[in-house]
Amino acid sequence: MTLAITLGAPTFAAAQTAEEAAPAEAELESVVVTASRIVRDGYEAPTPTTVVGVAELQKQSVPNIANYVNMLPQLGSGAGASPRTTNFAAGNLGGVNAFNMRNLTTVRTLTLLDGHRVVGANLAQIVDTNLLPTNLVSRVDVVTGGASAAWGSDAVAGVVNFVLDKTFTGVKGQMSGGQSWKQDGTNLNADLAAGFRFAEGRGHVLLSGRVETEQGITGNGSRDWFTGYKAVPNKRRTATNGQPGFIAYNNAGLLQATTGGVIVSGPLAGVQFGPGGSVLPYRPGTEGSGLIGWGGDVEDIADDFAITPDTRNASLFGRVSYDLTDDVNMYLEVSKGWSYGMNLTSPFIRHGDMLISADNPFIPAGLNLRGETQFRIGRVMNEEGLGLLRVKNTRNQTRGLLGLEGKTDWFDSSFKWNAYYQHGETHQYQEFSHNTILGNFNRAIDVVRNPAVGGVAGVAVGAPVCRSTITNPTNRCQPFNVFGAGSPSQAAIDYVTEINSFQDVYIKQDVAQAGFQFEPFSLPAGAVSLAAGAEYRRESYYNTVDALDAATPLGQAAFWFGNFRAGRGVYNVKEAFAEVIVPVLKDVSFVKSLDLNGALRVTDYSTSGRVETWKVGGTWDVNDDLRFRGTRSRDIRAPNLNDLFLAGAGAGIGVLVPGTNTQVYALSQASGNPTLTPEIADTTAFGVVYRPSWLSGFSVSADRYTIKINDAIITQTPQQVVNFCYGVGGAPDPAACRLIILNPNPTSPGLAGQLTDAIINNGGANIAEQQVAGWDFEIGYRKTLADFNESLPGSIDLRAVGSYLTKFTLTSLGTTQNLRGMVFPGVMPVAGGPKWRWLVTGSYALGPSTTTLTVRYIGKAVVNNEPLGAQFSVLQNDIRSQAYLDINQSWNLKVRGVESTIFAKIENVFDADPPKVASTQGTAYAASGSTGEYYDLIGRYWRVGIRFKY
Repeated sequence: MTLAITLGAPTFAAAQTAEEAAPAEAELESVVVTASRIVRDGYEAPTPTTVVGVAELQKQSVPNIANYVNMLPQLGSGAGASPRTTNFAAGNLGGVNAFNMRNLTTVRTLTLLDGHRVVGANLAQIVDTNLLPTNLVSRVDVVTGGASAAWGSDAVAGVVNFVLDKTFTGVKGQMSGGQSWKQDGTNLNADLAAGFRFAEGRGHVLLSGRVETEQGITGNGSRDWFTGYKAVPNKRRTATNGQPGFIAYNNAGLLQATTGGVIVSGPLAGVQFGPGGSVLPYRPGTEGSGLIGWGGDVEDIADDFAITPDTRNASLFGRVSYDLTDDVNMYLEVSKGWSYGMNLTSPFIRHGDMLISADNPFIPAGLNLRGETQFRIGRVMNEEGLGLLRVKNTRNQTRGLLGLEGKTDWFDSSFKWNAYYQHGETHQYQEFSHNTILGNFNRAIDVVRNPAVGGVAGVAVGAPVCRSTITNPTNRCQPFNVFGAGSPSQAAIDYVTEINSFQDVYIKQDVAQAGFQFEPFSLPAGAVSLAAGAEYRRESYYNTVDALDAATPLGQAAFWFGNFRAGRGVYNVKEAFAEVIVPVLKDVSFVKSLDLNGALRVTDYSTSGRVETWKVGGTWDVNDDLRFRGTRSRDIRAPNLNDLFLAGAGAGIGVLVPGTNTQVYALSQASGNPTLTPEIADTTAFGVVYRPSWLSGFSVSADRYTIKINDAIITQTPQQVVNFCYGVGGAPDPAACRLIILNPNPTSPGLAGQLTDAIINNGGANIAEQQVAGWDFEIGYRKTLADFNESLPGSIDLRAVGSYLTKFTLTSLGTTQNLRGMVFPGVMPVAGGPKWRWLVTGSYALGPSTTTLTVRYIGKAVVNNEPLGAQFSVLQNDIRSQAYLDINQSWNLKVRGVESTIFAKIENVFDADPPKVASTQGTAYAASGSTGEYYDLIGRYWRVGIRFKY
């Protein structure tokens, strides 16, 4: 089966899907898909569903199914949810593969395994598809519309359902490997699956295992496209002169810090320190302000940051089913998954705010103090053992499911039932190493000479010691020499990084569900079908943290990154649901068939109470060629464990000072909000499918969708909090000001000094309205060339899937932002993505050979939609369109009964560079100059492998 759009109905019991699904090359009408819970021959539900079958996946030769599904235009950016989109990421998603449909973020796409929920990979309860038994998947259903009434919370944007081939018998497997043309980013993966029957066919066993490893690519500077391109604050802009807020430059970098240290303010400004503490002149940047600038001796640190992280993952899966009677089947599933991700991101930076006293013995002799008793310097701590922050994420996931399904003779043998209980656990360990302890660092850089009287015992008189050690001899402080790259001693480095910031998170999920389906009566147009059931779900977590974080009060920071807090949380959900299909007309004038579909779900959350979701839809087949379809639904996303109960986590970030063009460094501190309520979404979709009888093998479809989310939960960015507090674009908000802990000892006068090193608390709140609208398109044509001319060999399979975004807005606290076309979130926490996206595939099969060309197209985009004179507007706002060509070649072989396929693939054949993208985010000083959310940062990549089956 090739990638196709269809309206089929998935399983009532998802476990039945594979048995009822047709072979890969069968007609689409025979496939049941996930847009409904009712299984009914020939029925196609009104919610559009893109079906990705095994044949299409094999033509793409991807090491992981999610890699290909994420190419679909309906899927948004990876948003940190794919190993190839985690450059500069320091969060807890390192190495995760997840889905972000419609760019509504990963938490609004529900991912299922055979219709069952899966325990989350983190507190946001995002499913990591790396940990699923993907080598047993028969197809992937991508439901591109609201489906909460059928499947529950989180299905606001849609559902991705991995459907297993539960009847597989035999042995199959594959091995492949690849790397970039630069000979890095090596990927190796292998899997093996087996299925067999026992007890004279009454029982069936499935076993599978999978392993994958990918070498991280360290260093943006390893790629030709990297030019240090960054958006720099325009210091010439005023509120009235119409100039842009930012101007992008190549070779931009830090304005107030260098690797060896620099004095950028006061009477001693214009001095930097080279190796060994040598005193050198410093040419200040000619453009920019605050943290980032261009010209002079500004230093770019982004060239060393990882393009992709190191990742490893593996999974084991087993399933046993047994027919207890001719009408009752029992099944047991057990799975285990492991994953590891290691990313390299920003080193510790002090942006011109390290206070050095004149009595510091490390001050180079060549520095003329001019009578100053103290001065401030900026520095990047790039020494070995300090340097790039190392972010490690490991996961250990366990899942078990026991189910029963069957049928009875009630209602003319149409009554089917199922029940199951599932338990899942995830142990996530997140660690930041080479992470600076702020208290230790501040003590270590305050250095004096050991006095002859009252000094530190065991240290020579006049030798450097920490000032704090004189009064507290047991504090173990080691003096840190900040003057010149490589100057700090190993003892000092060890002291300021002696504890790694970490958190151990334990997540549990329990689900129990029972349901049934039957046909209670018939109408002239056909039988009415009804499915109903009930579900109970419990989600919980607790975490432990390192000793230093545990001893640090909330609102204070112990580390450069991390700053975790121990916490716990639990909620439960009780649900009842029902769905009905009513045939209205059949075989009358202008109506081959007209069916209505409705669904209702009543949900009770222990944290927020009762909420209802519903769906009403219909399909109208005018004739065999033409179908119209449409749905209207009420959907929800309930707050997850992270939204409700996150105890606290923090990191450094830059914020623009209101009323100025200056960025300053502050600490972002996030935490949960237990008073959150579910988001409420209204979704409308309508479309048409045309399969002309006069052109066999051709189909085309177009669907219009609109999604409006009320009471949307957003975690405000630190910049938003600052803007709301100080009335940027509206009236000042005192509630936002209460989230900011200003610096009590500012290093410079005014608001800029107070916000420097301030703590900005930001957590989720039901304060937004989000609206998204657009069109989905699909065109397909499959033909044997002999149908045109008997002398033409082979067959072709052509398909194009496209998406056009017409609206993407976010309204928060009275301010509406147009995010359509944006590829970076900027001030707001989300971005809409490019307006146009296409995935076009064409295959030519001749005997055992199949050649497939794939074009990935990303349309023109923008940095933001601010008018040119606005504070966050960018002079170089437009981002060019980009297309990538992939080629896959496969050959089928059969040796001694073993069916094998050898394949070879080249991605990004022309080694196309990503377009330049100027980030205005608070971490823009470390930006790569493009983004892996949409564009290929790796370059040309090859892969070879073999599949086999017997």
